[in-house]
Amino acid sequence: MNIRPQQMEMFTALHLAERLGANDRLLEIILERRNMLRALKQVRANKGAPGVDKITVGQIGGYLRRHWPKIKEALLNGSYKTLPVRRKEIDKPDGGVRLLGIPTVLDRIIQQAVGQTLEQIWDPTFSDFSYGFRPGKSAHDAILQSKRYLLDGYTYVVDMDLSKFFDRVNHDRLMSRLASRIKDKRVLKLIRGYLNAGTLINGVVTYAQKERPRAARSHHCFQISSWMNWTRNWKQQGTNSSDTPTTSESIAKAARRPSGCTPVSRGS
Repeated sequence: MNIRPQQMEMFTALHLAERLGANDRLLEIILERRNMLRALKQVRANKGAPGVDKITVGQIGGYLRRHWPKIKEALLNGSYKTLPVRRKEIDKPDGGVRLLGIPTVLDRIIQQAVGQTLEQIWDPTFSDFSYGFRPGKSAHDAILQSKRYLLDGYTYVVDMDLSKFFDRVNHDRLMSRLASRIKDKRVLKLIRGYLNAGTLINGVVTYAQKERPRAARSHHCFQISSWMNWTRNWKQQGTNSSDTPTTSESIAKAARRPSGCTPVSRGS
């Protein structure tokens, strides 16, 4: 039996993902120095405004040098408390207002560290034709794949966007999906804490899942399961069958027709 290098690479990634998710000390892996430094570097590169504690990206290094041992201890023993996000209104070009939720810089670093680890667990299970929020993939890759579909003779394109998708993810279903592959309950508790952090508005913290302001740079650790839900739902409907390619990010989604729609066609 001949196994191609790409197949072996995928098998290895899936095996490592399974072992990582089954580790009941996953939080210790997340908080390893190398992973945290990588997260810090990414948050610094993203820049962004301070959260409710008013600590800036430029100040976070000194803050961590003074307080990281206690912060890490609180994370490990489950006593760490996430701070609410700071609401900011951004004017839209059409005259409306977009609500932006800004977590503290510290929480952004922790979320980034969690997200980097969750990617290793979830990403190997995703569709090869899903490009949104994927490490090593970009809109350019989706465009190239779309070109291949055109050369294969596909003539129908579905362009769509999910309104307020991240704001309306069902938290209970999301946590259930995460728990199916993550054994360390401390990690699940930490993620739930971020989901329930609330928003500071005029000095008052509000808690509401619907119409929640989008958190700036904060969905790294949640996008994994969100895209997993998307991919799995499409697979269950047959849209990832071998004769029906799909891409993401509203670039060029060629898909099997929903009930009552014109069928996908190929050129002769």
